[in-house]
Amino acid sequence: MENPESDQQVGTSVFVAKFFSGDELSSLFLPYGLLCDRSSDIPLETGDRLELDDVKLKEVTEVIFKDCLQFIRGEVSDTDTFEWYHDFIAFTNLQIVVRHNAAILVEGEDLDDLLDYTIIHMRNLRSSVARNALMFVSCLIESITDNHDLFLSISLKLMPQLFRCCTSEKIVYRRPALDNLVAISRRCGRKDYIYIAWLIMTYACDRNAKVSSAAGVTLQAFFDHFSDDYLAQVDKAITTEWLGPCLSSKDVTVKEICTKVVTRIIGLISPEEVESWYYSIDPKSKVAKLLRPHVKIKETVQDLNSPEDELNGATLPSAIVCSTGEMPSNMEVVDCGSTEMIHSESGEQVDSIASSGDINAVDEVEL
Repeated sequence: MENPESDQQVGTSVFVAKFFSGDELSSLFLPYGLLCDRSSDIPLETGDRLELDDVKLKEVTEVIFKDCLQFIRGEVSDTDTFEWYHDFIAFTNLQIVVRHNAAILVEGEDLDDLLDYTIIHMRNLRSSVARNALMFVSCLIESITDNHDLFLSISLKLMPQLFRCCTSEKIVYRRPALDNLVAISRRCGRKDYIYIAWLIMTYACDRNAKVSSAAGVTLQAFFDHFSDDYLAQVDKAITTEWLGPCLSSKDVTVKEICTKVVTRIIGLISPEEVESWYYSIDPKSKVAKLLRPHVKIKETVQDLNSPEDELNGATLPSAIVCSTGEMPSNMEVVDCGSTEMIHSESGEQVDSIASSGDINAVDEVEL
């Protein structure tokens, strides 16, 4: 148990805000008791640690969870009065519930209300409440191990507020928020968790340097734990859509990470897939520039008609270039003074090129 961070006079006693680690919550107990349901016949008001079988443990945690939801929704007696420290107590009790019965968390109204409440208090002006809310987030990350869809859903809802906490001048908000972001990313080994990467990339392009910096650290943790097999399967069009802006991020770390991601994907897929990826995107995009060295560029007739090949607005006709890159054998160059006229054997004029031009340049062009 850590030293008290704050205290509050409560009647004739003093409320002491105590923070409990996961190990300290390994056995069930409520250091502050319930918030609303004082009539419960379950001995939870004494602060004693209870040794319960699985059935009784489930029953007790359901009572605590229901009590917390009553408090969160304001479903309390008119005679009850609440202070800031009751929010602190709620997060302590919620940690105890989740540590011992994570299965109680299911998609639905109860979870939505719980997450909305948590998001609000992660930036509570009372730093002790905010810190306990962030400890509850850490508890969620550690405890939800089997329900991957639930973990993904909760993470996507909490991460925006965690990034906002990273902008705080106070380390009591900033450090735990970043730790939680990294902890979420380290859990992302499954293919469907790529949605978390896309969310992180949104903040990697944020104008706030603190946010983009935190996103860089989080993004690195994500791709360090995202498997090669899944990365190779991610849709390339969507990948380009998200990576493109990050390659222009003002944060150097973000650009380096995203460059490495593209390079990593190139090493995981076939040359044909790399080529297909390149020709499916804007050739001027930053992703395309990274792909180009790994692709055999297909030049077209339009590529050959560069400004250097133009004379008085006319372009070099493709008809005079063979597939071998040489001039057709049935054509000859005739010196006509200021210009060289190219004729076929039949005597028909094909085109004219300024005498200052280099006719041999045509031989060096390949289709």
